[in-house]
Amino acid sequence: MLIRQFKQAAINLLDTLATFTATELFDYQTFVYYAVVMSMVSLDRATIRAKVVHAPEILSVIREMPHLRTFMESLFKCEYASFFKSFVEIMDSVSKDVYLSTHSRYWAREMRVVAYSQFLEAYRSVTIVSMA
Repeated sequence: MLIRQFKQAAINLLDTLATFTATELFDYQTFVYYAVVMSMVSLDRATIRAKVVHAPEILSVIREMPHLRTFMESLFKCEYASFFKSFVEIMDSVSKDVYLSTHSRYWAREMRVVAYSQFLEAYRSVTIVSMA
């Protein structure tokens, strides 16, 4: 996370989700927060669905973090209005975070690219011929 290797950070965080015991660094809730934030910006939808949205370790803790839950679920369910409302709240916490604050503008830009790319993906198959 500190050197902007968000994809590798997401993979490492998700791999150690079930066995996290380093509570001297931060609590498990913060660990899940980092795992979700890194995963949403760097992983594809299939991986997010399998390892984040349906992961019991994340589901057990994310109920206590309403903005993070809305952020994760709304992007996955393509509910962009609620996604961008929760994105503002998550962006505030990312910009205040000790590990992510230096990369907050980059993270926000990449997160918007993910959301807009996902939104425009539906229009990829539309051609001029089919529109006519």
